Amino acid sequence: MELQQLAYFRVVARTEHFTQAAEELAITQPALSRAIGRLERDLGVALFDHRGRSVRLNRYGRAFLGYAERALAALEAGRREVGDLADRDAGVIAFGFAHALGTRIVPDLIASFRAQHPRARFQLLQNASHIILAELEAGDVDLALVSPVPPASERIEAVQLASEELFLVVPREHRFAKRRVVNLAELRDDTFVCLREGYGLRTLTDAFCAQAGFAPKIAFEGEEIATLRGLVAVGLGVAIIPAALAPLEGAPPNIRIGEPVCRRSIGLMWEPSRYQPELTQQFRHHVMTSFRS
Repeated sequence: MELQQLAYFRVVARTEHFTQAAEELAITQPALSRAIGRLERDLGVALFDHRGRSVRLNRYGRAFLGYAERALAALEAGRREVGDLADRDAGVIAFGFAHALGTRIVPDLIASFRAQHPRARFQLLQNASHIILAELEAGDVDLALVSPVPPASERIEAVQLASEELFLVVPREHRFAKRRVVNLAELRDDTFVCLREGYGLRTLTDAFCAQAGFAPKIAFEGEEIATLRGLVAVGLGVAIIPAALAPLEGAPPNIRIGEPVCRRSIGLMWEPSRYQPELTQQFRHHVMTSFRS
């Protein structure tokens, strides 16, 4: 059994697709299939059930996956601890964050930290919050900045850092464009532009509309808040988003939502039992103190 086989096995288990896993690993699919085949022969059992082009872990694969992940995590922790002992002020911080936090919050955090630690480097992963959390549990990121903040688990610690008000934005010719406050129920007949399903802000939008007694009519689904703001500006719909830090001239104004209360929580998550280099611990402290101040 080889370390590389375990790494390959973990990616196939996550993607449930040999072609997608091979592309992610930058190897050919036949090479990946041979590696998994050798691992299965070493173990004496098949680890996957094949379903057309996709695969799924069987009960042997599910039992083995936890051991493989712990073995890979332990080796990575050992490698990083040795590097940390060699140089405490340099290294790579694997930082995952939700799409909706990447416009202003994350750049400010990284810039202010690197002003104090110029040799710090970052491996950044920007995605939907549920994907970021999966990467955190797999050990692929050290820290995860997410919104909304899910409950902590036995393995993962979560700290809420802030609660941010969300606003309604509408096209300038919209009937509510001159209003300062709007109740969300008044938008039941409007079309919305939203982030894709699975993104934290989309989950919140659906939940707020449900509280107001309707399901939003979705005209467009995107991945960036700036895109939603632009689509609202050209009249494609309304949106519920955070306030712009520096609104552009001609951008739709922020309108407060009276009912229901529309806010999003922002929190930091990590796995306390996993080794973190001193530099990563310093960045975690930096993130928490930056929000407090």
